[in-house]
Amino acid sequence: MQRWIQIIKILIVSSFGLSKAFAYQNDQVLLQQLEETTHDTTKVRILVTLSQSSVIPRNEARQYAMEALALSEKNKYDFGVGLSNYALITFARTPDDIENHTTTASEIFRKHNNTFYEGQAMLSAAAQHLDVSANYIKALNYARRFLVLNEGKKDYQALARGWNLIGEVYRISKNFDKALEAYQQSARYVHMSDSSGYTSPFINIATVYKEQGKYAQALSKYDSVLRFLVAHNLARSNTTAYIMNRKAQTHLLMGSHQEALREAKEGLKLYTELNFTRGLVLSLSTLAEAYLMLGEYRNAIETGSKAIEIADRIGYTTEEFDEIHKIIASAYEALNDYKMAYVYQRKYTDVINRIYSPESYIQLANEQVKLETEKRELENRLLEKQARIDEAIIEQHKYINTFVIIVLILVVMISLYIYKNLRVKQRLNFELKEKQDEILQQSEELKAQAEELHAYNEKITSINDKLEEMVHERTSEIKKQNERLMEYAYFNAHNLRGPVARILGLIYLLDKDFPEDGYSDYKKMLKEAGEELDEVVREIRKRLEN
Repeated sequence: MQRWIQIIKILIVSSFGLSKAFAYQNDQVLLQQLEETTHDTTKVRILVTLSQSSVIPRNEARQYAMEALALSEKNKYDFGVGLSNYALITFARTPDDIENHTTTASEIFRKHNNTFYEGQAMLSAAAQHLDVSANYIKALNYARRFLVLNEGKKDYQALARGWNLIGEVYRISKNFDKALEAYQQSARYVHMSDSSGYTSPFINIATVYKEQGKYAQALSKYDSVLRFLVAHNLARSNTTAYIMNRKAQTHLLMGSHQEALREAKEGLKLYTELNFTRGLVLSLSTLAEAYLMLGEYRNAIETGSKAIEIADRIGYTTEEFDEIHKIIASAYEALNDYKMAYVYQRKYTDVINRIYSPESYIQLANEQVKLETEKRELENRLLEKQARIDEAIIEQHKYINTFVIIVLILVVMISLYIYKNLRVKQRLNFELKEKQDEILQQSEELKAQAEELHAYNEKITSINDKLEEMVHERTSEIKKQNERLMEYAYFNAHNLRGPVARILGLIYLLDKDFPEDGYSDYKKMLKEAGEELDEVVREIRKRLEN
């Protein structure tokens, strides 16, 4: 375990160096742009960005913010005045300065309808009131106003920062259950946001574990955050130093004084490189306590006094500020200097009475009740809004479902139509195949018939070749027959009809000369037979002529 901790620390230092180098390079680019630009509005924005740099010393950063304010007021750049006052909130050393900068910035951002920067100003004011004036009420009010400002928005990172700050108020005021609840809410919003680099709620959850005596859980949580920072190249110097300081405090509570001393020195080194004064107060306080536990009383007094000096200079009054006086008083008592021990014990009592006065707790309790009421009202509004949204979604789903049903019906109908067509096509294809088979069979039969026809044609051709000769022979025969028929016709016309005519003439004479001879009946029959024979001869002649 110790080996992994050492590896993590090496990686943290390396990552810190790289991040610091990148931040320094970015600041150099901004400084170059500041020299090259001729637009005052651009200069103001660059100066404000430089004032928020993590590697520029705080006195220089504050000077950039002041230059931005002066330039904005000179050019009557209203939004720049708001940005400059927002940047100066972080450097305010008195409650009045915090209020003045916050009020000015908020009014300007509200006038420009810029809720983002208005919310950031509220958040900075809450943090500054917590650190500088130990005014939990104002810190809580600003945090609540920030959450109300972001009500209904999906800026989860902003909501995470707001709930983390509320957790800070509860933690410093020793309300650990409420603090843990607020930190966990903040952590949920971090998981919902696109930016996972915001680690404050996870660090503060570990700090609550520390305050509750769950030291192993606290150290495990701190180390998990450090691993996350290293893995994602997010090992910011102040965050890393803050975790080291909290780990040193945990080791003190566990009795690991040497480990606490080493962690506190490393944290102090990082804070010194950044010139982060509030961090210096925290680290020096922890380092002084480590010296006290190790019996190095002079070092404890010297380190604690330096922390008080820095805290007085910047107006810092919370987060271990009260403990510094108690540590120095204990060190003087161990050295038998009871006079100085009494002086610092009185200072410790005064700070405790000022920070943790009963009136302050009563006000905080009232504000907590108010916050809970507003929270419930907000939740009810959100529930009502969600219910309206759900109703709209349900109504929309009805239309969508209706549309889907219609589409499904159309799809089914089209599918049935296609299926029916496919069945028809299959049937037609089957019939077509049968027709093809039948045609193929007929084709075979026709082929056989064609072969027979070919043979017959060859036979006909052979016959045609002899036909002319046959026609000629037949024509000759017919001609001969016609000649014979003509001879017969002639014979019939002259040789046969002559006797018939003479017979009829004789019958006529007999009937005329002998009308009453008793043979009239025979003459009549003879006449009829002759006429009938004459008619037959005429018919034969006619047919022969035709």
